[in-house]
Amino acid sequence: MNFNNLPTVLPFLIPIVGMLIPIAAIIFHYLQRRDLLRAWHEQRMAAIAKGIELPPMPFDLNDESQCSASGSAANPNKNLLTGLILIACGFGVGVFLRAIRPMIGIDIWAAGAIPALLGVAFVIFHYAGGRAAIPPAENDPSQRRH
Repeated sequence: MNFNNLPTVLPFLIPIVGMLIPIAAIIFHYLQRRDLLRAWHEQRMAAIAKGIELPPMPFDLNDESQCSASGSAANPNKNLLTGLILIACGFGVGVFLRAIRPMIGIDIWAAGAIPALLGVAFVIFHYAGGRAAIPPAENDPSQRRH
């Protein structure tokens, strides 16, 4: 394989791959939700055909966290977890960019501060009251009426 053209192709290839990842995630989320709704519809049609009472909908269509494969409710520590992951990723990117400085000739290690500071914002939001944004009664699926 000829790697001589790699430096000219790489700047175009990285954004394309970067855009394909979220597109694939959106497509897989749609397919998962479609299969979940199809299974629920078939269950209701079978219940109607047998003449038994219709089972309640096991999830709220407007709540994305309940349409996951696990079916678990939203994690109250989601902002904290997201913040800690972003801080770690920002630190890792900064260390990596500092390590490759001799190869690329420029010092861009501070670019790791972008995800790290976003992570700090998520952690601050978590401790500043983001947990109180959703009342516990609304978050409990057993308390819902369909």
